[in-house]
Amino acid sequence: MLLETRIWQALHVLAILVTAFVTLYGAFYVPSAFTEKRLQRSLFFAGDVTSALSALGDRIKLSILIDNTPVNNLVLLIGSISNTGSVAIIPSDFYENLSINVDKEWKILLAKNSTGKEHPVWKKVNDQKFEASPELLNPGDSITVNVYATNTQHLTQDQTLHQLQILQELNPIWSAHILNLKSITESTNPITEITRDPFSTVAPIVLLYGSALVVASVGAIFFMTIYINLLYSIDFIRNSRWQSVGAIVGVGIISVTSSEAMTTYLFPNILNRLTGVDNWSNMPCIVLNLAVLVWLSFKAWKAHAVPPLPHS
Repeated sequence: MLLETRIWQALHVLAILVTAFVTLYGAFYVPSAFTEKRLQRSLFFAGDVTSALSALGDRIKLSILIDNTPVNNLVLLIGSISNTGSVAIIPSDFYENLSINVDKEWKILLAKNSTGKEHPVWKKVNDQKFEASPELLNPGDSITVNVYATNTQHLTQDQTLHQLQILQELNPIWSAHILNLKSITESTNPITEITRDPFSTVAPIVLLYGSALVVASVGAIFFMTIYINLLYSIDFIRNSRWQSVGAIVGVGIISVTSSEAMTTYLFPNILNRLTGVDNWSNMPCIVLNLAVLVWLSFKAWKAHAVPPLPHS
């Protein structure tokens, strides 16, 4: 009993240390959603305008002059910057204005708001950089800009570039120095991010939100309550300490997994609508839950069955 008591004391201390570590980590290291600024960049379109027109062949003779200078190629890039945080970004937060930059072999001809808005005002810093005037960006606000650029070294009208090639060649970079902003992140496909997880191939993907999360939580609590009552009824959780803890952990896992599996069938999420429900991951949890419930219920019924009256 002395060794068992010491093991439990060590586990108690470990639980306290883990909880305290996460508390301090979240409080002092992870930026608060109430103070951290967040900007996210998105790309809507990147296309080679001159190459697209060259598909007309000999039917079109195209010559482009911009500021009385011949331009052999013209690329259009449409992108946006969005405030994805929960804090407004005000003009005084800008230490360095928002700008878009390209590699040295490219020249930005014009940067202009796509939506026709007057603000922000884009101005040229140099051939490879345009910057926007500092503006108020409330949570959810975005700036969409058309960027017209040309390659000054080797690209001609006869060369056709696809979107990926344009991005590799142009290499547009958004930059800004804003109070409490770590960096400008890139919008990503959440499904792609899930598949990149190293455990996504061996562990099921769980996606719960809204009503599904509420139902799954209530269901897990409900099944766990039934299990604890059944284990208590057959005197299992009062016999031995380790076996009792193991049984509670086991039925807890069964309660959570089966409740989540049931919720997946009743409230399919966006991932289920795209790929369908994986029966091999969900149905065994539900069947196991049913089997254990029936087995424990039968044992509890036998334990409390009224013995027959003796014959006189």
